[in-house]
Amino acid sequence: MTKSELISIAEKLKQPSEEAQIEFFNNMDITLSELNETMLSRPDLVLLIGENNETMMLDNHRNLLRFMNSMFIDYNPEILVETVLWVFRVYSNHGFNFAYWPTMLNKVLDILRNKLSRDSFEQVKPFYSWLYQPFFSKLANQS
Repeated sequence: MTKSELISIAEKLKQPSEEAQIEFFNNMDITLSELNETMLSRPDLVLLIGENNETMMLDNHRNLLRFMNSMFIDYNPEILVETVLWVFRVYSNHGFNFAYWPTMLNKVLDILRNKLSRDSFEQVKPFYSWLYQPFFSKLANQS
């Protein structure tokens, strides 16, 4: 899959409503707290992120939520793809295993499912599901 194809797929994502974005924003802090607590307690954390990368992981969690909030406000598929490719490349170069991403994204979805209304969750879920593209790792390493 090419970057252009990923952008084409991303163009099909529908920007969440203002109500869903506000609800997401209002739950960012608690989502971040629960995500960090869960990930830091994983016995396999070193396998997922490498040695001494906890601070980088915590920064990623905060930045991911902020970035997704910005996408929910002003969605741009090209920026989404470019940013995700950059993140995969940088974090991979720092020792993060590809398995970290689905592990972390699943946890974010679990938390959001319990924090957001059903309607808001259904509007933001496709964005997180889209981030599961297995092609990101391969494309990031080619860029």
